[in-house]
Amino acid sequence: MRSAGAVALAAALLVGGCGLGDRVAGVHDAPAEQTGGAPLNEQTAQDIATRAIADASAALTGTGAAGEAARRRTLTGSALSVAEAMVSSKQTPTRSDPLTKPVVPQVLGIAKTSGWPRTMVTTTLDASSRRSLQVLVSARPSSPFVVSASVTMLSRASVPSLGRVADGIEALPATRASGLVVSPQGALGQLASAVAYPKPATPKNLATTDAFTTGLRAGAAAQAKALGTLGTYAQKHVTVPRLTNAYRLAGGGALVFGQLSRVDTITPSKNAKQLTLPADVARILGHRTTTKKVTVTYVEPVVLVVPATGQARVVGAVEQLATAKES
Repeated sequence: MRSAGAVALAAALLVGGCGLGDRVAGVHDAPAEQTGGAPLNEQTAQDIATRAIADASAALTGTGAAGEAARRRTLTGSALSVAEAMVSSKQTPTRSDPLTKPVVPQVLGIAKTSGWPRTMVTTTLDASSRRSLQVLVSARPSSPFVVSASVTMLSRASVPSLGRVADGIEALPATRASGLVVSPQGALGQLASAVAYPKPATPKNLATTDAFTTGLRAGAAAQAKALGTLGTYAQKHVTVPRLTNAYRLAGGGALVFGQLSRVDTITPSKNAKQLTLPADVARILGHRTTTKKVTVTYVEPVVLVVPATGQARVVGAVEQLATAKES
């Protein structure tokens, strides 16, 4: 079930579009290749990201086969996972979602490379003053930039500078520390263990005072308490390694984008005649009460800052209900 007391987080999905020549608005004939730094100049990157917002809006709100095709054409990675989860959970974007009203992204960094895939990190501020971080990816020369991650920042969270856009940023391996207190994948694994229920782990290199972590822990405890003798509650999180992206910060450390997959399980006891389901889960199952075991899944993209020394911290997260089933 959705954890009571958990921080309300909305998915801020943004897409970048880039083609060849003048077939895509905002991109003109063969911009000169940058050397010694970012492979795109800042204005070109800005044009790509800005123009793509309208395409993403249409994809996110589309319905039926056409909507599904548009999402798969303009989204990938955890951004596509969130969009598909919104559909499977029968949820549609509200007016407060960034893509329902175009916003202008700011380019924070472009990964240094002379080949492909090419990536850039951007940020947006929506009409509700929610700041989000995105990773945009172009898989090959003929492919447009699409968003592979888009995560809403936590209240009062901040991210150190990635440096000058023209200098480019270094993409880091997910499984090696590379001058970090813990590898990007290791930090995500510690987060997954720290928000398990009923036996959360105490992480070695990760702070657990952020709103996302404390909200999940408090919500799980509240859910279990509410069940009492009527059932048992468990919450498990696992990482999705293929969706981890990390970039070197200007002052050392790394900005890490990743995804957790969350599974909540409620098992009624012999004392329970029936259990009342939360409204969002009931919407998926089609009824408000149950006598069966219920398994609910969530998609949870996250962003962490992993330093060279000290403790990593969560700076952004999205929690999106995906599926619910009875057994």
